[in-house]
Amino acid sequence: MHISIEIQSRLHKYNSNIELDFSDSIHGMNNRNTNASCGTEKYGRNFIAGFAKSNNDFYIILFENKHKYIYIDCFARAYITDIEKLVHIIYLWVDKELNISEIKELHNGIELFEEFNFRNSNNEINEAWRKIKNIFFFDDEFWNYTEWKSRYLELLIKANKHKILRNYYPTTSHQWLKFHLTKDCKERWSHDLFIFPFWQEDNSISLKYKYFVSYSDIIFEQFETVNEGLNFLSRKILELSADKTIL
Repeated sequence: MHISIEIQSRLHKYNSNIELDFSDSIHGMNNRNTNASCGTEKYGRNFIAGFAKSNNDFYIILFENKHKYIYIDCFARAYITDIEKLVHIIYLWVDKELNISEIKELHNGIELFEEFNFRNSNNEINEAWRKIKNIFFFDDEFWNYTEWKSRYLELLIKANKHKILRNYYPTTSHQWLKFHLTKDCKERWSHDLFIFPFWQEDNSISLKYKYFVSYSDIIFEQFETVNEGLNFLSRKILELSADKTIL
């Protein structure tokens, strides 16, 4: 099955106006890396869907493209074993423009995007954290490596409201969580400061040290808990606050 062709065919039965973008799926007969996405609007409601663990189950992420942001705005995602259900969710989201809570009532198994509970008094910092959460949520393998991803989510939630770190602008790169002094991230400490959860492909070993903190090119510390790691990182940031570089 070519997933884009199959979805497009089934959408026609709903008299849908959706036209799929085939640019990312032209190679895809029985290819789990094949995705389907809506190509009708540059901005507005959109989705990405594809094969999940096999050719008999699927994932979907519902989002909006917003021109004032440099990232997508996520609303929900789901792991689905029925392609007709997948197509109906797409139709309700893009064509009918139903509220995501209404779609969730009609179809079980939908995971809604959630904001961070903590709200900073600086709205620009809040927007930076929203971008971080969207990057985490927009994951086309969200059903894999769940133990590591639960630790990563814990890191984001606790860093977001940390009494020291919440005063800085967060960014991520290669799953490394970093903090900056300014919104444009052009002002930072000269040392390479970041925190990340230790990665393992499976759960074959019990990890004592689950979080690493880097504070120079080659030096890092290991911690059993996320709180220990965040506190250490914040101390390093305060120590080096006078030693910053304008990039």
